[in-house]
Amino acid sequence: MGLKVNCSDLAAIFGVSQTKIDAWAEQGLPFSIKPKKNSTLPTTSKDYIFDTTEVIEWCIKNKISL
Repeated sequence: MGLKVNCSDLAAIFGVSQTKIDAWAEQGLPFSIKPKKNSTLPTTSKDYIFDTTEVIEWCIKNKISL
């Protein structure tokens, strides 16, 4: 199990933009969703939580260079 980080932190760790993280998430990058106090609001990538180990494994599996 790796570090649990948000989209902004993950982008900084891997040296990519948050837009790139969003694109990867749409392609299947694993993430969980941070619980919200008001569940009627839509979920955005700012609500995603990423496990850095899972991200690295996904990148290797999908041949994405970091």
